[in-house]
Amino acid sequence: MTRTIIRAARRHRFTTLDTRVIEDARLSWAARGVLAYLLSRPDNWRVLAKDLQRRGDLGRDGVYGVLRELREAGYIRFQRVRDLAGRVTGACYFVSEEPAYELHPALPEEAQPDSAEPDPAAP
Repeated sequence: MTRTIIRAARRHRFTTLDTRVIEDARLSWAARGVLAYLLSRPDNWRVLAKDLQRRGDLGRDGVYGVLRELREAGYIRFQRVRDLAGRVTGACYFVSEEPAYELHPALPEEAQPDSAEPDPAAP
């Protein structure tokens, strides 16, 4: 059998990802790539849109579009940081390997109406 996927030896600097992240059909290829990149960073990594823009070729609008896509799919949570007076002083992205929720949960089964004749009120 011919090997079509050739992998490097895993000595250091590798990331293990749940395959469901890569196969999530709700995500564009760009979003899957950015998510894989973010999940490869250390746990205390600070996600900055400017940094993602410098590291890739998506541009500002593309980066914010991908981050929005990942938020809508539940992989990223965005939280504004406020001071004691309630003023916004910054923001923080929290990245998860598992989506926090399903964007479009399955519709409930349709109930079939009761086809029996109703009972008379006063027999």
